Amino acid sequence: MTVDSTDNISILKTMFDESPMPIALYTGPGLIITYANRAMHRAWNREESQIGKQLADALPELEGQPFIPILHNVIATGVAYEAREDLVGLVANGQMTYFYFDFTYKPLLNDKGEVWAVLNTATDVTNLVRTKLQLEASEQRFRNLLADAPLSMAVYEGPDIRVLIANDSMLNMWGKDESVIGLPLAEAIPDAAEQPHLSILKKVYETGEAFHIDQQQLLLGAGDEKIPFWFNFTYKPLKNPEGKVYGIVHAAVDISRLVQLQKQKDEFLGVASHELKTPVTSVKAYTQVLERILRAEGDVKKADMVGKMDRQLDRLTGLINDLLDVNKIQSGRLRFNPEYFNFDEAAIQMLDELSLSMNNHRIHIDYNADTTVFADRERIRQVIANLLNNAIKYSPGSADIWVSTAVSGQSVVVCIRDEGIGIADENKERIFEQFFRVTGDLQHTFPGLGLGLYISSEIIRTEGGKMWVDSAEGAGSSFFFSIPVRSRSGA
Repeated sequence: MTVDSTDNISILKTMFDESPMPIALYTGPGLIITYANRAMHRAWNREESQIGKQLADALPELEGQPFIPILHNVIATGVAYEAREDLVGLVANGQMTYFYFDFTYKPLLNDKGEVWAVLNTATDVTNLVRTKLQLEASEQRFRNLLADAPLSMAVYEGPDIRVLIANDSMLNMWGKDESVIGLPLAEAIPDAAEQPHLSILKKVYETGEAFHIDQQQLLLGAGDEKIPFWFNFTYKPLKNPEGKVYGIVHAAVDISRLVQLQKQKDEFLGVASHELKTPVTSVKAYTQVLERILRAEGDVKKADMVGKMDRQLDRLTGLINDLLDVNKIQSGRLRFNPEYFNFDEAAIQMLDELSLSMNNHRIHIDYNADTTVFADRERIRQVIANLLNNAIKYSPGSADIWVSTAVSGQSVVVCIRDEGIGIADENKERIFEQFFRVTGDLQHTFPGLGLGLYISSEIIRTEGGKMWVDSAEGAGSSFFFSIPVRSRSGA
């Protein structure tokens, strides 16, 4: 850039005085500050004018920093210098303070092609750089957190679900190394394209709604040698301040060992239950024969004792059947024999049979479901029997139980209500879990394995319905279940 050394300084001064950009002009080998606008004085943290001073005298704190040697080099070579986000130490409020600047040193040439001055323009980017450094530090802490997390964790970005971060646990789960970082998931993990996970991730990115699933199977391995693993997955969307999704955090817990142990437990329960059923059946037969013999001989006392033993064997048979049903549910082998039947007519017959063993309780009936269903009659009977037995068992101070049926929409709804001990709010969501039994001052005194409600809820779920409870501790319980209404025409 060629500028007359005398005529144009005043022109430059007029142009740059009011500029918000810091601008200065240095001349001669001593780097005399020939011009500096107000913005540059503010950048230097100098209130008084520095015009006419050598740069080294005006800013003595620059000693030991690279800027004055760079300026001498620009004068000597005529080659401009540009820096981005460079750290500069300046005295502010009596102490050295560090700032970040984007700046240029532009040589000015006279008509002989000689450098007669250097034009310095600068932009203070301290806040921008510090914010970026904070974000980088935050991101590094986040990366360290993911790296040290006991879970398998990854972060994806963009609509193509590109792998941004993956800790060692996640890479090991995938059977990959860090070379997959930066690749779209479908490319990084080709198996993912063949399974539902990629489509779920894309839906999370599009909708911004988190996704969680327990005991999800994932096939991992090369070629045809894929091995099933089970995981609990969570996909959590990451959103910017405007609420737009820019990424997804993926957390996974490998529960393959737990699932295997569950399978082994179910297999054991199945084998043990089958092995128990045969001798219990034989003992029951002998017990019934012995009771008849004793009564025929007139030994009523001994016969009554054997009769009590027979009833305890019935309880034991019920527990064994529950264990067998749980095993069949877990393995998908619980059989159903559906048929069309009028629900109220079947319910009347069921309750007539069940009431024979309920001498000390009064059942109040309200039938309003005179409609056809397509279901396994015996399984529905099993559910009603379980709910009635629970109502009796957990209502030691009340002899009344209410049973009602109704049609709601396209479903038959059954309600069995008691005035028993009730259920605390914190236990309502868990009472349908396998082996769950409520604890407390009274509940532990009631027998059972905690399987009846689990089996009943699974039967109703398989029939296409649902089961729920309305209860308050000390105020009784109302158990409901629904199954679809289905006519013989299939409607």
